[in-house]
Amino acid sequence: MSEPLCPHCLQPLRGRYEGNCPHCGRSLENRNPEGALPLGTQLAGRYTIGTYLSADGDGLAYRGILNEEKKFVLIKEYFPVTLCNGRSPEGALMPKEGKEVLFKTSRMDFKDLYDDLHNLTPATGLNTILDVMEENNTVYAVEESEKGMTLTHYLSLRSRTLTPAEARTLLQPVMEGVALLHKSGLIHRGTARLTGYGTLALRTGGSELKSQLYPGYAAPEQYSAAEFSGRYTDVYALAAVCYKMVTGQTPVAAPQRKVRDSLESAHSLEAGVPTWFSQVLACALRLDPARRMQTVPELMSALTDPNVANAMFERGDNQISTRKIMAVSLVVIFILAVLLFWSLLGGRSD
Repeated sequence: MSEPLCPHCLQPLRGRYEGNCPHCGRSLENRNPEGALPLGTQLAGRYTIGTYLSADGDGLAYRGILNEEKKFVLIKEYFPVTLCNGRSPEGALMPKEGKEVLFKTSRMDFKDLYDDLHNLTPATGLNTILDVMEENNTVYAVEESEKGMTLTHYLSLRSRTLTPAEARTLLQPVMEGVALLHKSGLIHRGTARLTGYGTLALRTGGSELKSQLYPGYAAPEQYSAAEFSGRYTDVYALAAVCYKMVTGQTPVAAPQRKVRDSLESAHSLEAGVPTWFSQVLACALRLDPARRMQTVPELMSALTDPNVANAMFERGDNQISTRKIMAVSLVVIFILAVLLFWSLLGGRSD
């Protein structure tokens, strides 16, 4: 087992985790909230738990340390609050009575997700998963430490909205990362980099886990566990992010749009957004998944080239026209069949 390190300065601690660090002088007192792993907890003899960062329906996130390499990492612990009764004195998670099976299946989903991501990363636009391990009747995923700033912070520092070209350039690696997830059979459900991975239940309303949805960016099908989510769900989220970047406004939340769709076009909010670019976003933000743009590569191509976008719209219009013609033809055939039937009846003698 490697020697524990100070969670602040990464220097080795010769004694126990108490008092102040002899190197940086900062406190080693555990201030992590009740239920979270204490500061200085060792995992698998390779990692040190640092300060608690956040929680969602899937679990808890900590700043951690990869001891051998003396570097910071992000450690996520599977800890579904709706299925857990806290920890045993030894630190093991205790599922609620009657929720044991669901706890185990959700834990398996969590592990499967991060195992897949571990095999998939490093990759363009995706935060790298370094390790996945089981301990304390739960699963831990170790992710590279996030660098840079959030998109919200980045946009708040700017004096103007991004141009379509700037937004497209910034989102390009993220879109490539999501396209890679889709190719591998994963859906994310969110230079830029994609983080904040979560199981399907976390990104779906009405599931047994405490869901985490982002109004304006979550597609309508994510608000019901009865509706199926697909690649088009991530298309909606990426288009919503792009809409925010070029207009400065968050799209109207999907449930509100389903009552009365008041989403304004990007062009009407920001005259500098070309009409074709605005139409692409509108197509990717359609409430009906069947009428929405279906894949991230389609979205990338359409946002890059107006000729591709216009050809896509023309193809869509032609398909609609063909469907209308077919519908009218079927109605005419039905009416003729009815008339023929009645004429035959009229020609019969009683």
